[in-house]
Amino acid sequence: VVRSSGCGKPLPYGVLPGEVTAGNSVAVNDPYHPRGIRGYALFVPSWYDPNADLPLVLDFHGFYDNAVSEAREDGVNLAAENEGFIAVYPNGLADNPEDPHDWWNQWNGGGTNGTVAGRYGKRTCTFDHSPYPCYESCVLAGVCERGTTRKDCGCSGCADDV
Repeated sequence: VVRSSGCGKPLPYGVLPGEVTAGNSVAVNDPYHPRGIRGYALFVPSWYDPNADLPLVLDFHGFYDNAVSEAREDGVNLAAENEGFIAVYPNGLADNPEDPHDWWNQWNGGGTNGTVAGRYGKRTCTFDHSPYPCYESCVLAGVCERGTTRKDCGCSGCADDV
């Protein structure tokens, strides 16, 4: 565990201790990331002291979820309040053009997009698996064409999440 001595600064505007703060973002330098930013929710304990060291825990949601929903349903913020850590809930890349509400958030966990050959080749699913849409990041990567479904088993986008 690497500890910091705290940043010695107040929390950024809008971050409320003891509450899940949504709408945060960080710039992403990836040529296949269509928007160049990644959103996240943040929980800082109500008793936060900017001069005290606190661990940081990243809590990644599942495939059909988002940062705010994950923060409200898994109880990590309750543990953060009681055990003393900051919780960050990153959003998966919501680049499915067929999902305007950004609920189809996904992660490219090192080959789940079918572009990297693993022990069993590039196949990441069985033959009867439902096809996935061509994510915008995969259009940018040249893996598939906009408005089509994937011809392979790739189930995630093509931005680098590893």
